[in-house]
Amino acid sequence: MTDAVRRATLGQHAALFVRGVAMGLAEIVPGVSGGTIAFITGIYDELVGSLASLSSAVSSWRSGWSAFVRRHNLPFLAVLTAGMAAGAAGLAHVMLSLLETQPGLVAGFFFGLIAASVVHVGTSSSWRWLATLGVVGVALGLLMGFFADSGTVLGTAPATVFVGGALAATAWILPGVSGAFVLLLMGLYKPMLEAFTAFDLGLLVPFAAGLAIGLLAFSKLLAWLLAKARRAVLALLTGFMAGSLTELWPWGRGAEHVHVLGVVAVMVAGATVVGILAYVARAART
Repeated sequence: MTDAVRRATLGQHAALFVRGVAMGLAEIVPGVSGGTIAFITGIYDELVGSLASLSSAVSSWRSGWSAFVRRHNLPFLAVLTAGMAAGAAGLAHVMLSLLETQPGLVAGFFFGLIAASVVHVGTSSSWRWLATLGVVGVALGLLMGFFADSGTVLGTAPATVFVGGALAATAWILPGVSGAFVLLLMGLYKPMLEAFTAFDLGLLVPFAAGLAIGLLAFSKLLAWLLAKARRAVLALLTGFMAGSLTELWPWGRGAEHVHVLGVVAVMVAGATVVGILAYVARAART
């Protein structure tokens, strides 16, 4: 490899790492999807294709290590994953501190993010599907909120953390839904932030296993569903997020101790973030 080629490769990896950092930052905030960042920065198709190829990784192992690495684009995935981990680590401490000191404002910001995401994802579906599967999604979101409030969710048991990881990975590759939002609904958001900042392997290992299984098991299925029934899937997601908003209503979660204008301001800020990302994504498609 010549010096020029080596420098070009290092430059590409550095740019990919920065994209990963942005995706990691996004995934720490419920309501902002790392998949959206991947799309905006032009790597979404390569990312989805690389993840989908991993489901057949075992059968392709016989062709040799070099061919295996090329076929499954492992350098791309490794650099991107390293960037995501760095971005998530950089913001995890900040989010954990804010959850401790300003829970009402954090809840308001998250509420604005998800409410704007409901509108954004819903406009990609149709009224027919929103009036049918959308209603089903609302019921599922309300049901999730009921179980969360009733204490039915099994805390941080390894099995629960594993399932949370699998569901978070599934949400991560869906358009407009973040894995952190799923963790928030399951009551795992703050515990996983604490585990991440403290490097608690007792929680991180089952969570990472769940992430891996979720990506391998659902990437091709979700790609197929989106290809065959995209509007129906988006309608179900829209309803689910709308129904889940009851879990993010800031008053009752600390916002009563904050001036109402402050809470409204962070709601608007959260909605604005989604609006800006949606605008940039539309511009990238044209």
